[in-house]
Amino acid sequence: MMVSQLVRDARRNAEKPQPLSQVVADVTAELGHGEEAIPAMRHRVRASLQYLSREKYSVAKHGSESKVLWSLAGQNTLTRA
Repeated sequence: MMVSQLVRDARRNAEKPQPLSQVVADVTAELGHGEEAIPAMRHRVRASLQYLSREKYSVAKHGSESKVLWSLAGQNTLTRA
């Protein structure tokens, strides 16, 4: 399965927007890799999130700099507690 599909699935299954680190952990776990794979997956997942946000408009970026959270586009999940 392609990383971009796993990223969308991880966003679909999340109850609220999450930071990159959580998206990476979710995708890495879905691929069946251990925590040692997280550093290597970080770049691929970030690139997929940026592509899906900029080109496909299927994920949304909330915030800026070190406080960025990611969700599926069109989900108003920021108001949930």
